[in-house]
Amino acid sequence: MTSLHSAGLNEDLVLAVKLTDPAKNSIFIIASYHSLGAPEVVNYLTQSSTRQEVEQKFMEKYHKVPKYFEILFRVTGIDKTAYSTEMLIYNEITAD
Repeated sequence: MTSLHSAGLNEDLVLAVKLTDPAKNSIFIIASYHSLGAPEVVNYLTQSSTRQEVEQKFMEKYHKVPKYFEILFRVTGIDKTAYSTEMLIYNEITAD
């Protein structure tokens, strides 16, 4: 028998990428390994308080919020309840 619930704490790595396609359309991709991470990162990027934290980190690193970027998050929690979300890597993507 397989349990639908985790026995304990889970850790998920989530990649959020905003880039452009050849027609200059903006594309946003969020990918994760576990059902915990992607919904939490969507929430993290759409809530004003946590979005401001993301923008502040980019401001400190690039003195601007880049139009295109990549962010690697670590989300920790149980089942689909996140307890912590951490930005591990964040970089500007330059459109060529």
